[in-house]
Amino acid sequence: MTSTSSPSPGQSRAAATRDKIIAAAEQLFAERGIDSVSLAEINNASEQRNRNAVQYHFGNKQNLLQAIFDKHGPLVHEHRLEILDGIESSNSYSLDDLVSALVLPVAEKLNDADGGEAYVRINAQLAFNNTQRFYHPVEAGTKHNREQRLGKLLQQRLKHLDASVLELRLALAVDLMFHALSDHADLRHKTGDSSPLTHTPLVVSQLIDSITALLETPPSDRSRELLRDYLRLREVEQGPQAS
Repeated sequence: MTSTSSPSPGQSRAAATRDKIIAAAEQLFAERGIDSVSLAEINNASEQRNRNAVQYHFGNKQNLLQAIFDKHGPLVHEHRLEILDGIESSNSYSLDDLVSALVLPVAEKLNDADGGEAYVRINAQLAFNNTQRFYHPVEAGTKHNREQRLGKLLQQRLKHLDASVLELRLALAVDLMFHALSDHADLRHKTGDSSPLTHTPLVVSQLIDSITALLETPPSDRSRELLRDYLRLREVEQGPQAS
């Protein structure tokens, strides 16, 4: 029988310190913005006597930010995969189902007392980085779980959209999701339960409806013309390609 050793007192203290620093960073990043918070302020907010504790445990702000995503991201990703398993096994699913798989795991973080709301608000500051998860591995900066599976299913469902249009629509969808949920969280604190904008199930359902409509609506003639102009300009800027 294989036994597992318990963490040493030193390891337990280090883990507790890391958790306190992460919790303080979550709140400060969410409330004031990532770029506006110094490591010294995080150190003070996490009640560390050693003024270099944050640097000792994380090195820099980027690594600390990554630790926040490592704390929350895997559970969001796992829940999304569970939803995708369910809808794919049915052999019949709608765009609304796929958008629900995008939104619901993130929306659930609003009720996670251990920094979940802060995680959503931090994501709203990094919407472009989040969008890249549907297409490319992130070679630099914060790394998230790649959402290739959902991205491929959305591409299959939205074949009527040009690839460039779909990429832009997905970027707008992810941006809308995080900012809408972040603003909703803020309203819940400021106004309580005094309007439909603070009723979480209703807001989440309407958000899914809105993103579904955003994704499936064919582009207007105006948008098609602007896309053609954009692609022609890109060709001119890139010049003739070597064969």
